[in-house]
Amino acid sequence: LKVNVRYAMQNLIYADESNRNTTRHLLNAGANAELVNDLLFLDGKASITQQNIATFGPTTDNVNITDNISETRTYSISPYMRNRYGSIASSELRYTHDSVEASTGGLLSSQSDRIQFGLNSGPAFKTLGWGLNYSNQQIDYTNGKTIDMETISGNLRYMVSTKLSLNATGGYEKNNYLSIGAKPEGSFWSAGFSWAPMERTSITASAGKRFFGNTYSLTAKHRTRKTAWSLGYSEDITTTRDQFLV
Repeated sequence: LKVNVRYAMQNLIYADESNRNTTRHLLNAGANAELVNDLLFLDGKASITQQNIATFGPTTDNVNITDNISETRTYSISPYMRNRYGSIASSELRYTHDSVEASTGGLLSSQSDRIQFGLNSGPAFKTLGWGLNYSNQQIDYTNGKTIDMETISGNLRYMVSTKLSLNATGGYEKNNYLSIGAKPEGSFWSAGFSWAPMERTSITASAGKRFFGNTYSLTAKHRTRKTAWSLGYSEDITTTRDQFLV
């Protein structure tokens, strides 16, 4: 069992407006348990933070008096099972339940259930590696709305040499949230490469297409004796609740 908990109590006392005095709680907690040796695991997370309600409202810290703030409490619990099939492949089956609660109506509270499954090739596939992934998530909001998101994909990795590999991903996603423009579903693909010219240097880049248009990604890392450098770029879709759960 591994546990990491950070908590702080912030007491705010104002000289001229004592009616504004308040106590803020800040929590960042996480835990991981190995329930059955090398087979069944459990992850858990919890947090308490203060978030801005309106994106373009006053962006301040907790000390400044503003109505554009809400205390947000999140938690998630995720049991998962890993299996290894010799050197042929490995799999992971995961269930995640999480919750996001806000202290004001400006941010909707919600609960989510997600099932994920991944099957990836093992060391036996040295030149051509492969993987299959599936995800299904349902989010229920307090206003009665439900959002469903489903994705299935496959990927291939071809080792050109010990330093260079070519990567390709393809699949289909289906979502029912409101979207301006294209309907949020359809097939997607990406292709790129991973290059590690030295032990301390690596570059991964790809380009592809999703229902909203072209997508690009880049990850570059380099380490020296006393420094570490990294550069990243990606394009994806996220939600407010996803950011709270990070």
